[in-house]
Amino acid sequence: MDRSRDVGRDVGIVLGSFVVLGIGAGVLWWVLAPTASFTKVRTGGAMSEIELGIQFAAVGWYVVIGAVAGLLAGVVLTWWRDRDALLTSLL
Repeated sequence: MDRSRDVGRDVGIVLGSFVVLGIGAGVLWWVLAPTASFTKVRTGGAMSEIELGIQFAAVGWYVVIGAVAGLLAGVVLTWWRDRDALLTSLL
């Protein structure tokens, strides 16, 4: 019974920290990433090359924030929850 409680605690901590980290990374991306805008034309909307560059920069920020957050979360959670490294890795 004690083992299942420890596993449940590990699951809750790892998944809860991913939720908190995901929300934090989303807010950080929203603050840092530039927003591209469309120009209304007769047939719908269009983007200039500058706006396409801005949109690409937003994707770049998404990748950087996600990579750093994922790396930090992996290292910290594996170090902190080292009781069952296989379970932590699977989560």
